[in-house]
Amino acid sequence: MNFTITNRAYARTVLNTLYKHIQENKNYRLEFEEVKSLKTQKQLGFIFGGVIKALRLYFDRLGYQFTPEQIKEWLYEEIGTSETLFLPNGKQRQIKKTLSGMSKKEASDFIFQLITFVDTNEALEDFILPPDLRYCWTHQLDERLIDEVQQYTFPERNEYYLRHQRKLTCIRCGRKGGEVHHIKRGSGLGKKNPDWFTIPICQECHVPYLHSKVGEPAFLNEIKYIIGGLDIELFCQISYYMWLHNYS
Repeated sequence: MNFTITNRAYARTVLNTLYKHIQENKNYRLEFEEVKSLKTQKQLGFIFGGVIKALRLYFDRLGYQFTPEQIKEWLYEEIGTSETLFLPNGKQRQIKKTLSGMSKKEASDFIFQLITFVDTNEALEDFILPPDLRYCWTHQLDERLIDEVQQYTFPERNEYYLRHQRKLTCIRCGRKGGEVHHIKRGSGLGKKNPDWFTIPICQECHVPYLHSKVGEPAFLNEIKYIIGGLDIELFCQISYYMWLHNYS
């Protein structure tokens, strides 16, 4: 497992997670280093590479052998943006932009589209994208984005957003979700929280973890490392805001 720790609270969560995974009579290697403020482009490249690696393993299990370049070209073809190339003979040609040739905004939008694509593509029904990879954007939030989110007036209900959430993978285990859980914190007796205050979840995790003795507080504490140590309310607000500005 690889983690990028941004604060002490998140560090405690990660160490607790590691402790739970440790088994007797097995050896583990723990390495750490200071991350020197990586450029956004490089961070996004790491995410892209992680998705490509996960897809290769998925196709391998199905008996299909694809190179990283083949998967990369497929993804560019499906969700990439095109640019016009002017040739010496005066003709024009449309080519797909690669990640290295995109602006920071284009690269950020591409990664968001990429993650949503693998979440919702029917051909990848059994594909599991590790949740900490899917939500790795929580480790590189722009202060300007947070300011915009905090100034935005969120609506109470949005059925389109709930439909979008149902297509996403489970925030806990990475399986295809199909269900949406309204966070109960602060909702009051008999009152449902707004639709933006939701998380995507699968059937295997919904009832056993959120409607049982485990309870919501323990569940939210368990996924805290996945959402970068963010408060769940801010995480849900940013998720809604990013969806709103990319897909509506």
